[in-house]
Amino acid sequence: MGYAKILTEFTNRVSLINNTQDIQNTYYLELTTQDLIFHSNILKPTSIREIYRKLLMRITNINQELLLKAIYTKNKKILNILDITAGFGKDASIMAHRGHHVTMCEHHPITATILYYASINNLIPNTCKVIYVKDSFDFITSLPEGNLYDVIYFDPMFEDHKTAKSKKDMQIIQLLTSNMMSNYSNQDILAIAKQKVKKVVVKRDNKHTQVLYNDPPV
Repeated sequence: MGYAKILTEFTNRVSLINNTQDIQNTYYLELTTQDLIFHSNILKPTSIREIYRKLLMRITNINQELLLKAIYTKNKKILNILDITAGFGKDASIMAHRGHHVTMCEHHPITATILYYASINNLIPNTCKVIYVKDSFDFITSLPEGNLYDVIYFDPMFEDHKTAKSKKDMQIIQLLTSNMMSNYSNQDILAIAKQKVKKVVVKRDNKHTQVLYNDPPV
């Protein structure tokens, strides 16, 4: 169980198991010889590797990504980007596939462990770095002054009014974050982010399409 220990020690807040008997948790991760499986009492078991295989569909159409246009800067071709709401790292992967270096911050221990599993199994580009943080606002506040990052990317969660079911990965994210509380609002996070970098990119909700807002460079 050495590999499982590596995963659990990433956050020290997650248990990965092979024996599923007598489990009472609402959700948990199971490590098999070939995959990491997300289980819950609401959703069907979900293969983490399958989630990342579907990311390849976005990669094949990468030139159509509005995200890449949004993070563009005139002075640098390769950017150091801080993604403060990484989720499963799909947007970070898009940026990394274009050669950018992306630090992914995730505050939910289950999601962070999934991200870490994806990173050490080459399911996401090796220019993506995973950091487990308890609160995005506190992490950004602790950043030193200077040019550590060129861009901060922020994807706040929006209430979903669609009648159709979300994709499986988003269902998992919604389940994991449904009861999470923060002392800071999206506006608080955006305000502190603007103090740390010249450019902040925020993913906006526009009938659930990928629309992004750019702050002009200072």
